[in-house]
Amino acid sequence: MASTSKVTTRAGARAAEEASSSSIPFPEVTAATQIFATKEEDKGKRKEERAPSRASSSGIGKDPKLAKPLPFDGNPQNLRRFLKDCVLYMTMNPNTFDEDSKKIGFILSLMSKGTAQTWKEDYLDKKLVDNGYAFDNYQTFSNLDRKSVV
Repeated sequence: MASTSKVTTRAGARAAEEASSSSIPFPEVTAATQIFATKEEDKGKRKEERAPSRASSSGIGKDPKLAKPLPFDGNPQNLRRFLKDCVLYMTMNPNTFDEDSKKIGFILSLMSKGTAQTWKEDYLDKKLVDNGYAFDNYQTFSNLDRKSVV
């Protein structure tokens, strides 16, 4: 059976090739079947584009998902736990916390209650510059007088 319509898609070309090599008659490739084949090919391409690569699905280069440390309220009994939790979280998420300013900002963001919030606001007031904050390096920040936080 010879087809007079022009086959413009890979699916249509495959169908026409199978029809000519098969002893079973294959329906003629029409414009409607070409449109359907094109839509099916597009769906397949979109699935391939959305599918995660092996590298990303295996977790290579991704930080693990851990619970964030609890906010710190300034209670001296909670300071050690808070700092350990922050260090653990940042250590386990090296891709996120690759700069000192990100580490400092993260810790400050969790100082959201009580005397810790007051300390944070005082610290930020001292570090404010024209276009943001001029934070210390992380080592200097982590060595700040802890008694003044609580």
